[in-house]
Amino acid sequence: LPVLLMPVIYFWTDGNIKAGEEWRKSIDNAIKNSAGIILVITPRSMASPYVIYEWAFAMGLGKPIIQLVFEETDKLHPKLEPEQHIRFTDPENRPWDELLNHLYELAGDHREIPEEILRAEQAVNSPNQPEWTQGISALEQMQHDEAIEALVRIMKNNTTPNKRKEATLALVRRTNYKDKRAADGLMELVQIPSEPSRGNVVTYLGNIGAEEAVPKLVGFLLGEDDLRVDTDILRRSAISLGRIGGDVAIKALEDGFVKNTDVAVRTAIIQALGKSEEKSAMPILTEILKNLTYRPHRVEAARAIMKINSQEAIKILGAMVWEDDDPELQEVAAGVLGASGGQESLEILQAVYQKHRYPGSNRGFLSAINQIEARLKQQSSDEE
Repeated sequence: LPVLLMPVIYFWTDGNIKAGEEWRKSIDNAIKNSAGIILVITPRSMASPYVIYEWAFAMGLGKPIIQLVFEETDKLHPKLEPEQHIRFTDPENRPWDELLNHLYELAGDHREIPEEILRAEQAVNSPNQPEWTQGISALEQMQHDEAIEALVRIMKNNTTPNKRKEATLALVRRTNYKDKRAADGLMELVQIPSEPSRGNVVTYLGNIGAEEAVPKLVGFLLGEDDLRVDTDILRRSAISLGRIGGDVAIKALEDGFVKNTDVAVRTAIIQALGKSEEKSAMPILTEILKNLTYRPHRVEAARAIMKINSQEAIKILGAMVWEDDDPELQEVAAGVLGASGGQESLEILQAVYQKHRYPGSNRGFLSAINQIEARLKQQSSDEE
């Protein structure tokens, strides 16, 4: 029954009790926190002291009780009024609509879920893989908010791992990587070393800004988690940490740059520091720009600095274009100023060029100056 009605309302059953929990206390708390209970009436349930305790406890708390008669019985308790029964005794003609109305009232939710969404979610309960896969695919394609809610319910409540996985990935795609509720399902997937989509999952966690994923991503980047992390996971972890941001992420990126020597991973870390837009990333980026000998990383660091704080970056890069002892640093700084700067950057570059304080080849400086002049001219034309 909970599986059949999952499209409508979240169910709690004793199957939700985790190993080691005190089952009676768990049941009592669930009843206390519920909007109401569903009582399935059969001869066996009416004779069970546990069932009697639970509905009596709920009744004592003033909780509504929806009474479903699945089998006729002459052992009905006097407090369970027959006129309140919903009869499910005929397998071919069960009053689902009546039950749904009661559930909507219990949840305080009178919205109408389109029939095609209910059918698709019902298909997900099938043990037949092509059928449940088609159900999830149909929900992903539907342009209706209730389809998104259906995917969330499947992700959170379905008992089959593969169904939860596919619903999670469908939810991420359907919401254009913006629904943070997908974090629960993504975190479940990222824990599985053999998961084929693990790399994409790491990226999705960053896209939705899942702060709860930071410890796991830090573990990947710093090699503190497991041994089955390849360069792709390292690179994706760095980028996701940059997107999520925060002090812990920035510190991990700094440590990761020192620890990792792979060029692609280091490039991703520098880019991630820029994506974070955190001012606390400025010192490490400035250090990379000034002290590294690998030009592509110096260029990435300069670009990252511009992304974080363009005004401060202009001051830093502007000072670097005057560095006589490091022509390459001059060209890197000039190139980034040319690609991103405005009037202030133009004046700095022109001043250096006019005083002939530039590397042996002045083409880089001239190119940067021309870039800014063309951009300012276009902006002026657009404003007119």
